[in-house]
Amino acid sequence: MTRHTFWELTRYVVVGLLGAAVDFGAFLILTRLWGMGAVSANIFSVLLGILHNFIWHKYFTFRIKSREKMHSEFIKYFVIAAISYVIQEVGLPLGLLLPLERLVGPQEDILIKLVLIGFVGFSSYFANRAWAFRHRAVLP
Repeated sequence: MTRHTFWELTRYVVVGLLGAAVDFGAFLILTRLWGMGAVSANIFSVLLGILHNFIWHKYFTFRIKSREKMHSEFIKYFVIAAISYVIQEVGLPLGLLLPLERLVGPQEDILIKLVLIGFVGFSSYFANRAWAFRHRAVLP
């Protein structure tokens, strides 16, 4: 791994953790404070995370300052995010079918949500690097 790739991946993880906090925080607020169902809350929390992460990945992770290709970057980023979203929307109700409540108590939705965030975050790095932000700036 090159030095550039190492730091890019490090920035991606930092932004991803912040985005996960935004997603997870919104999920908790919607489900625990507002009483929204887990699947419905997931729709809103994921969309908020997508918007947060696009902005930070463009300018901080991949250090793309130009707005020239922002439209196409966002479309590509959104396609990757939409695939990740579908994985989460299918994965959450499927995960709720597992007998996890006996192991973790009534918070099984939180465990499932965390696992899904980790999975889609890791896989989306490679997709975004290869496709959405392919024209990254040269070494910082």
